[in-house]
Amino acid sequence: MDEVETLLKHEGRRRDRERLGTLIMILGLVSCAVFLSLGRYAVLPVTVSDPVSMASISVSIVSALVTLAFRPGKNALRLAMLVGRRDRMQRGRNDRIYAVSIAGWGLLAALLPALLRISHGQGDTSDVALVATLPLVALFILMSVGGWTGVATVAGRQDRKWLEDEVTRALRSQAMATGLPLLAAAVTGVFLIGLWRLEWTIIAIPVALMATASLVGLRFVWLDRRAEGDADG
Repeated sequence: MDEVETLLKHEGRRRDRERLGTLIMILGLVSCAVFLSLGRYAVLPVTVSDPVSMASISVSIVSALVTLAFRPGKNALRLAMLVGRRDRMQRGRNDRIYAVSIAGWGLLAALLPALLRISHGQGDTSDVALVATLPLVALFILMSVGGWTGVATVAGRQDRKWLEDEVTRALRSQAMATGLPLLAAAVTGVFLIGLWRLEWTIIAIPVALMATASLVGLRFVWLDRRAEGDADG
């Protein structure tokens, strides 16, 4: 048990650093896409948008290289062999929630040009089809936190007994409880933006959905990490 507790602490610190590096990398990519788009559509002068975009992409590259230093190693493999199936499955679920919560912003950054084209009346069918994936990603995050993914399959129903313990249900309730005020604030913001610039609501709505879903997902992962830390002492 002493070995497991030691490995849990080391792996927890490694995972926190890896997640932080991934978060900074994605935020840099999002910032780069935003400022490039603002410069392209003359919202900001090129003399401002280009340097900021270059700085953002540089931060992303550095963060990606640093994150590689914290990739899973021997401790993670050793821990996977020592812990039970329940712990492995819950860790895997949390890693997926975190990954999708962060990757959703990367997808949003990649689709920002398509959103801008649609908002300016220049989008085509392919732009609409691509942008339609954004609410699906947000929905997937909320379904994952709520434990609604995989329930339609036999394996998914069998796995629920490993993923639906009392602690998980309590953490899920806390995380989902933040969703309603976040969504209300986001919808209010979109409404106010629409009063000012109606065409910007096309961009604001997926941003609001992604912000709400990702914050719920990240809060669930953080609550689980904190509970794990408390359990480890």
